[in-house]
Amino acid sequence: PDRGTVFLIDEDPVSSAIAAALFRSGGAASVEVVANTEASILDIVGHSRACDIVVLGLNMSGLDGLAMMRLLSKHGYRGFVAISSDESALIRNAALRLARLLHLRTIGELMKPVTEQEVRRLLATASEADDVTARQDNAGGEAAGEVVPVYQPKFDSISGEVVGGEALMRLKSADGKLLSPFAYIEKVTAEGTLAGETLAFLDLVLDDLASFRKVGQFPVISVMFRLP
Repeated sequence: PDRGTVFLIDEDPVSSAIAAALFRSGGAASVEVVANTEASILDIVGHSRACDIVVLGLNMSGLDGLAMMRLLSKHGYRGFVAISSDESALIRNAALRLARLLHLRTIGELMKPVTEQEVRRLLATASEADDVTARQDNAGGEAAGEVVPVYQPKFDSISGEVVGGEALMRLKSADGKLLSPFAYIEKVTAEGTLAGETLAFLDLVLDDLASFRKVGQFPVISVMFRLP
């Protein structure tokens, strides 16, 4: 598989410099240290490939690592994500779980202080995961689709005016078709991940509501929860 670009997002300049040098010596195609801003995420997404890696620091002023994950997911980043932190295992595991709920492709963590062994392990993990994806694509594997919210209007029974909406979960296929989510819901229910998937869907709805607010619209949206 191809070697991708490694994007380092961390406010620790010493750790970033060490990590950048180790990733370069470890075989990364290129390494970029970028700021923790939405503009940086848009630039990464606009030029990224599936074999790229974003390494996120968790503790940053302004937009922290968790906020950057949300932006990566929101803007359709398709590469790998790893976290770089000296936080407790509980916090690191929670961050990785959030990334997976946001449908980001996680490859683990890079503990601080950064070591050559850990960098090579991370690159190897990304290479193996990219190879598996390539084999699945060559075999004609078809992804189930991307989970998206579709909004069904609610009408006032007397006036006929639209008074709100309901967010419905749908799967969007690669060719843009909207598919029923029932098989997907049954699958995640059987796997015991329905609660997490529901929270991830709610996060998409909240992002849409934030976009509505930016243009002066404040719709009332309901979301139906299915409990296992």
